[in-house]
Order: sequence, then C-alpha cells, then structure tokens
Amino acid sequence: MGAFLHSNNVGRATTLFDEMIKEGVFLDSMAYFTLISGLTQVGKLDGAYSNVSSMKKNGFRVDIKSYNTLISGFCKNKRLDKAFEIHDEMCKVGLRPDIFTYNTLIDALCKVGDFSKADKFLSEMGDDGCKPNVVAYGTLINGFCKAGDLDRAMKFFRSMMCERGRPTRLL
Repeated sequence: MGAFLHSNNVGRATTLFDEMIKEGVFLDSMAYFTLISGLTQVGKLDGAYSNVSSMKKNGFRVDIKSYNTLISGFCKNKRLDKAFEIHDEMCKVGLRPDIFTYNTLIDALCKVGDFSKADKFLSEMGDDGCKPNVVAYGTLINGFCKAGDLDRAMKFFRSMMCERGRPTRLL
C-alpha cells in the first residue's frame, strides 16, 4: 500500500486497502496511518479524514501524528476551518497539541493575516507547557514583515532573543 502511495497510485492503494478489509486481513494502526498520510500528501483530504473515522470505528485510537498530518494537509490546502475542527477534536479526545501542531496552525494563520489568532495560539502554546521554538517565532516575524508591520516583527524578534538567553539589542 505504501509503495502504491509513494508512486502516486492512490487508486490502487485504496483498492488494496479495501480488499484487505474485505478479505478479513487485520489492519493495524500503521496501515491506517500509511493510507491517511498518503492521501493527505496527494491532497485527498476528505478521503484521509474519512479513514480517521473508519479507524476510530474499528477501535483504534488516532494518535497525535495522524492528527498533525491531517491538520497540516488542511492548512496547506487553505481549509483552515477543517484544520481547526480537527484540532478541537484532537483536544476533546485528550491529546494535547505538540510543537508541530502549534507551528502548523500559527503558520497558516499568519499566511491568511489573522495575527490576533496566531498570537492567541502562541500564548496557548506557552500555557500548554509547549515552549515556542525558533520556528514559531520565525513564522510570526516573517508574517509581520510580509504584512508590513515591522514594529511587531521586531517585538517578536526581541522576545525570541530573550527566550534564547541572548541580548535583546542586536540592531
């Protein structure tokens, strides 16, 4: 299945997956993740998400990696409402967003110019015990620069430098 997905033969991969189910082959969470990841990579996001539903229905717990794969795919395809719906679903089942989750959502928010929500997620990130890293700060700095708000970009740059234990006056 993975080989079909890597060679961009999604139809054959999904057919094989369906045949395995029909023949009673035990599918583990890795088989589901392989299909979810492959479908996400080729932009078949609704199919990937329906496999998450199938995975849950068949008694598997969806892990943070699967949720992050979907969130990233929906963000890349500018379907932020669905990405945030998946984020909320992930939180409801007791999984805490990790650095990848936060960075993906902050990046998507910056790209659409929703800096207040991006800033909210940066705060939530810290409140959740997930220390913002250089990627989170860099994403915000880049977003503010592209939006022409250099003062706020510098604010985040200085904040990042303080977090890293370096002097804040570099310029």
